[in-house]
Amino acid sequence: MKSVYIHGSYFGNNYGDVLLVDLFATRIKSAGYMPVFPFANSFYYEQTGVTTGLVPPSDVLCGIYCGGGYFGEPSKGKLKWSVRNTFRHIRSYWLFKKHSIPYGVFGAGFGPISFQPYKGTALKIFGGANEVVVRDSESKSFINEYSSKKTPMKIDVNADVVISLTKNDIPEVKFNTAKQSFDKLPKGKRYVGIHVTNKYKDKGAFKKVVNAINELSQKNSDLYFVIISDGTSRLGRKLQQEIDGKLIENMLGSNNCQFYSYENHWVLTAFLSLLDVVITSKLHVGIVSTALHTSVISIPYHSKTIRYYQQVKSPERCLTKFSSTSDVLNHLESFIYSNPIDVPQEVIDSSKDVFSRMIKFAKYCQASTKGRRC
Repeated sequence: MKSVYIHGSYFGNNYGDVLLVDLFATRIKSAGYMPVFPFANSFYYEQTGVTTGLVPPSDVLCGIYCGGGYFGEPSKGKLKWSVRNTFRHIRSYWLFKKHSIPYGVFGAGFGPISFQPYKGTALKIFGGANEVVVRDSESKSFINEYSSKKTPMKIDVNADVVISLTKNDIPEVKFNTAKQSFDKLPKGKRYVGIHVTNKYKDKGAFKKVVNAINELSQKNSDLYFVIISDGTSRLGRKLQQEIDGKLIENMLGSNNCQFYSYENHWVLTAFLSLLDVVITSKLHVGIVSTALHTSVISIPYHSKTIRYYQQVKSPERCLTKFSSTSDVLNHLESFIYSNPIDVPQEVIDSSKDVFSRMIKFAKYCQASTKGRRC
């Protein structure tokens, strides 16, 4: 069985990143190839069962840069992020080049990237790919804007692969674990997931969000809140998201909320599908909830999140600017009892097509009569 290297943002324990690499690995395995995470640590083997580390080059069919936001900078700490990500991702590029392994980028986001060295590294990775599919038109625009090539790079745009996620993708044992946690919640309530953290540019923004959630709770006794953290530190330290979540839990009080302790990406996926609505500041908790027909309210701190809600024709779910607690509360009240987002079928089909193209690419590499060059 030929191996396929899958590279992504597998250097921490972040829910969206773990889910993405696992989804890509599952699709590669279902096509008859052995997925391998070349630079991931043992945590990823424990979570996904996918082989980590390097394998003999002769066994490797091709490389895949999977979906995710690891080619787009955060809202702050940009220079440090640029240096760190260069170290993380240039290794895969040199690995593929050294052994003449053809590779493609499938479903990743791109930009903005303000600083070198990662801007150059990212462009090098995309420029050397045999096939490039990004997850939104803004990503394509950033690549062409940053590139020095006179002829624009051939780039296709398809929706994020997680948009086409279904409950059938969730392992039954993980769903049962989530159901056990959900069944312990008080009966007869509207269940609201709270998944927000203090990464906003505006230093006072998070406080406004927390105060608005508290006011929402006081005005609506039928709501029950579950504070969600979507990761845990492998070093045993508390993540900022856990600290922020506990702050919200303490403000709301134990009578109408509880803290959800992150265990596994599939358990959280299943748990999100059981909630009525999720209030989130991040991207993939919102995408997963949307895909599994849980209503979503977004208060983002990154432009990539805004792009997603525009793509699924629901930009009104995304509060892009606010200057007061009242602004946030009005946004929450506008959608707290709304039905889930109805994702257009063409967007779902576009999402599914990413995996179809990836498998087609792998099969083409396998069938090539020109050895490494496909």
